[in-house]
Amino acid sequence: MRNTFLILSFIIGLTFTYNLAYATQYESKTNGGDWTDPTTWNPVGIPNCGDTVTIVAGYTVKVTSNIDYTGCAQPMFIEIYGTLEFIGGGSKLKLPSGSGVEIHAGGSIKSSGSGGGSSKTLEIGGATVWKASDGNLSGPAGFGSTLPIELISFEAVFNEDQVDLYWSTASESNSSHFIIERSKDGSYWDELIRVDAAGNSTTIKDYYEFDSEPMYGKSFYRLVQYDYNGDYEIFNAVPVENLEGGLVAFDIFPNPTTQDNINLSFKGFEGKEFLVVLRDISGKEYYSKVEIVNTDSEIIAYSPDVTLPKGVYLVTASSQNELYSQKIIIQ
Repeated sequence: MRNTFLILSFIIGLTFTYNLAYATQYESKTNGGDWTDPTTWNPVGIPNCGDTVTIVAGYTVKVTSNIDYTGCAQPMFIEIYGTLEFIGGGSKLKLPSGSGVEIHAGGSIKSSGSGGGSSKTLEIGGATVWKASDGNLSGPAGFGSTLPIELISFEAVFNEDQVDLYWSTASESNSSHFIIERSKDGSYWDELIRVDAAGNSTTIKDYYEFDSEPMYGKSFYRLVQYDYNGDYEIFNAVPVENLEGGLVAFDIFPNPTTQDNINLSFKGFEGKEFLVVLRDISGKEYYSKVEIVNTDSEIIAYSPDVTLPKGVYLVTASSQNELYSQKIIIQ
């Protein structure tokens, strides 16, 4: 029997886009960088039509050229907690019609370097919503459309004989219900669980569900949100490994352990780059590091440079559209 619970926020992750097709959710890495540099983003790549972009608090993403998305059929959304900086004359960010930009408290849009007036602009659907002569802009502020739902995170974690499913929303508008779907290959999906949504909310809502009969080996879970008017959005799928047998793609050992004896096992990921993040169950981040897997089966010693209080933690390893999660107990 499945029950739905409100829980404490587990992971602070990405904010996602509202459209009817699959899109990518990009988050700036903690060192920031140029908008057009794939390594600026997690997952690695350059934001495209229909995507949602989150600029992390305390870090800067730079626009140094004319970036034009006006030919896109799907809107884009930018959530700014850090800084979006336009550098030099001719630096422009042109978003498609229906897009939105939200500058949160502590976030900002700024101009630097040569050029002023309208030589640096932020545009939505061909209309200029900010230009260098307007001066630096601090949040809270916004332009264009807003997201009917802001999804903080969606996590699927194998836990003994079941898969725990966690998701959190920062806000909901006209939100009817969620569907959790499951797939063996990531292409063909079956409805697994239906959960009532909050309707309209401006506060964080946390949800928990579980799959009591997970598939053997690797499978995928994804979240679909429906509005009262029938519109829906599909969020990124996350893979899960059934640890009861078969090849385990990502694992941690020993477990329980101490903070000076944490080993990460990667199988089948030769040449891939993973962002490994360690958080406690309240969502507080203690450590993050990019790891490069050099062989088909590799063990990497994971050494947080901070003191970890005893307790339960969640380690996530993400690479492009793949995300793996494991619980670990620090003694």
